[in-house]
Amino acid sequence: SRQLDNGSFDEELNFDVDRVITIDSGDRASTTGMLVNIGQMTRHRTHGAHPERPQRLVAAYKRLWEAGIVQRCRLVPTRPASREDLCSLHAKAHVDLILYKLDAMHAAQQRAQWTEAEADLVADDGEDEDYETALRRARASRLAQREADGGFTEVRLDGDTFFTIRESAMAASLAAGSVIELTSRVVTGELRNALAITRPPGHHCEEANANGFCLLNNVALAARVAQQRHGLKRVLVLDWDIHHGNGIEHMFENDDSVLYVSLHRFGNGFFPGTGDVRDAGKGAGRGFNLNIPWLTGGIGDADYVAAFQRLIMPIAHEYAPELVIVAAGFDSGAGDPLGGCDVTPRGFAQMTAMLNMLAGGRLVVCLEGGYNLDTIATSTEAVARVLLGASPDAAPSLVAQPAAEAAIAAALTVHANYWKCFSYIRGLAGSGTNHDPPTASRNARNGPNRGDGDWGAGEDEGSDEAAGEFDHYKEPDRQRIAKARKVQAKGGGAQIQKRRQLYSVRLLAAKKKRAMRKRVSELYLQSVTPRALRRFAAGGSDFS
Repeated sequence: SRQLDNGSFDEELNFDVDRVITIDSGDRASTTGMLVNIGQMTRHRTHGAHPERPQRLVAAYKRLWEAGIVQRCRLVPTRPASREDLCSLHAKAHVDLILYKLDAMHAAQQRAQWTEAEADLVADDGEDEDYETALRRARASRLAQREADGGFTEVRLDGDTFFTIRESAMAASLAAGSVIELTSRVVTGELRNALAITRPPGHHCEEANANGFCLLNNVALAARVAQQRHGLKRVLVLDWDIHHGNGIEHMFENDDSVLYVSLHRFGNGFFPGTGDVRDAGKGAGRGFNLNIPWLTGGIGDADYVAAFQRLIMPIAHEYAPELVIVAAGFDSGAGDPLGGCDVTPRGFAQMTAMLNMLAGGRLVVCLEGGYNLDTIATSTEAVARVLLGASPDAAPSLVAQPAAEAAIAAALTVHANYWKCFSYIRGLAGSGTNHDPPTASRNARNGPNRGDGDWGAGEDEGSDEAAGEFDHYKEPDRQRIAKARKVQAKGGGAQIQKRRQLYSVRLLAAKKKRAMRKRVSELYLQSVTPRALRRFAAGGSDFS
C-alpha cells in the first residue's frame, strides 16, 4: 500500500463503508456471510503512525464492493459480545477492564482535573446551577470541543497496543461478538461459510491481558462459544498470520477438543517469540497443538502449499473437525511491511480451498493481521471468491525452498508420535507411539512385520510366559518340551497354510463375481436383449 513520505499509515481511501454498504446491499439467499455496519470498529484508532489502523477494514470492503462480492453475500449486522461469552475464556478482571474500567478510570481522572475555577467560571455566567451541575457542563463542553477538533484520547496498554477512550471498548466487543455470531450461524446451517472482516485483531490476546494490538481473542472465543452453545466436539483453528497466535495456543494447549495449527515466523527476535515446533500441547491436549515455524523470511506459496499437503491436511482429515475457523492474517502476504514473506492472493485462495473440504464446508475466515492495504484487499477478495464457490487459479509447478522443507520435516518428526497418518514415519524411525495406540497385547501378537489379521495368531502365543520355565526342569524334561513345541509349530504352520489357501479360493471367486457384474453392466450399455442377458447370467458363453 502507499505509505506517506513521513512513514505514516494515514492513507485516505474516500470510502464511507456504513453509508455505501447497508443491510439491503447483499443477497439474502446467499449461504456466505459477511458483516455490515462496521463503522464503530474504524473508530478504534491512535495518534500518529500505527500499522493497525482503520484503513485496513476500509480497504478490504472497498475492494469487495467494487468487485461485486459484497452484493453476493448475506450481510449480517455486527453485534457486541455478551459478558458471559467473553468470560468463557478471558478472566473476568480482563473483560471488565476492557469493557468498563479503562473508560471509567479515564473519566475519573478527567473529573479530578477539572478545577474549581473552571466550574466557578461557568457558574458565574449568570445561570442558576450548583457546583456539580456546572462541573458536568464544563466537562461536556470541553469534550464536545475536543471532538469537534478531531481529537481523541488513547491509553497505551503496552508498547504497541493502544486503547481509544470511549471507542475501543465497543469496537473490541463488536469484533468478538460478530465473529461469534457468524460462527453460530455457520454451525446451525443458516450459512455454509462466512468472512469476518473485523478489528481490533485478537490472536495475541491472552486470558488476562491484551497484547500485540489485540484486546479480546475473537477466534478463540468463537471456537469456545460454538462448543458450549452447539455441543461441538472437535474444532480446527488454522492460523496463517505471520506472527504466532500465542493467545490461542495458551488457551487451548491442554484441550484436545480444539486442534490449533499455526504457520509463522520464529526466532531472531520475531514477535511474539512463541511457537516453537516442539510445543505440541500439554496434558490431554498433547499432539493437538501444531506449530510450523519459518526460521527465515521470503516464505511463499510453494512453502505453504507443501505444509498443507504433507502435514496439515493429513492431520486435519484424521482429526475430522466439525468446524474450521481461520485466523487469517494477511501479513504473511507479499509486500507486507512487518511480515517479510511472499504469499500471493492465489496462495491464500488455495489454502482456503483445501480447508473448505473439511467439516462439510463449515468454514469461518476471520481477519487478524495484515498491514499493506493492497495485500489485504486483493487477498481478502481471493478468499471471498473461494467461499462463494469459485476455484482458485491454477498454480504453476512450485517447489518448496530448503528452509521450508526443514521446518515441515521438523514438525513431521514431532507429530509423527501423535497421528496415525504418519505411522510410516514411526516405522522408518523405529520408535514412537501414536496418540491412540493399539493395545499392547495386539502389538506383541502381530509383531513388527505382521498385519492386523488373525494369520499366525497363536504362533508365538505362550512364548513370553515360557521364557523362564526351563529353569524348573532337568535336561530330559527340556528335551521333551522342545520336541513338543516342534510338533505344535508344525501343526500351526499347516493350519496357516490351509487358511491361506481358503482365502485364495474366496478371493478368486470374488474376482470372478466382480468381473461378471462388470460384464453385465457393459451388456446393458450395448443394448443386449433381455433373453441373451438372462442366458449369460445363467452361465452361457454366447449372446446370440
